[in-house]
Amino acid sequence: MNTILKSLAILIALFSCHTLINAQDAELLKKTDQWFKSQNYLNGLALKPFEGVNKVEFYIQYQKNKYLLDKAFSYLKKTNLDTISVGKHVINGDSVFASVTEIPTKSFEDTKWEFHKKYIDIQYVIKGKEKMGTTPVESLSITTPYNETKDVGFGDASNGKFYIAEPGTFLIFFPNRCT
Repeated sequence: MNTILKSLAILIALFSCHTLINAQDAELLKKTDQWFKSQNYLNGLALKPFEGVNKVEFYIQYQKNKYLLDKAFSYLKKTNLDTISVGKHVINGDSVFASVTEIPTKSFEDTKWEFHKKYIDIQYVIKGKEKMGTTPVESLSITTPYNETKDVGFGDASNGKFYIAEPGTFLIFFPNRCT
C-alpha cells in the first residue's frame, strides 16, 4: 500500500548568476559559514535547512536575490502548511510561487531527475517522506528536453547525492547553469 506524500515546491526566479568560486577562498567560506549558522535568513521560520545544502551557493544567491528568498521564507512561516490546498499559490507574481502536490508515493527508481535553469527550487515535504537527489546536469541522460516556458527538463542519472526529505527540514536546489 502506498502512502500519501504532500509536498510543496517554492520556485524563485533567479535574477543573477555567478561563476564558480574557488573553494579555497577562505574569507568567503568563513563568511558563508557564519551566515548559515546564524539562520537570520529564516526570519524566525521554525524549519531548518537540510545539512547537505550547498551553503556557498545559498549564501551567494541570498545576497543577490534576498527580496525574493525573504518572500519565500515569509510565506512558509505565515502559511498553515497542514491545511494548504493542492495547486499553484502565487507569492510574488511569476517571480515566486508555490506548487503543492499530494500524491501516492512511488519508488525512487520510477522517478526522473528534474532540472531548472531559471528558478531556485525550495522543496518541503509537508506529510510523508521522499528520497531526493542532486547531480550535475551534465551527467544526465536527457529523457525530456528542457522546456524554457515551464523551466524544467528531465533525465536519468546513474549516480548523485541522495537525501531523505521529511517534515521540519527544507531542501534548496540551485540551477547548475544559467542561460
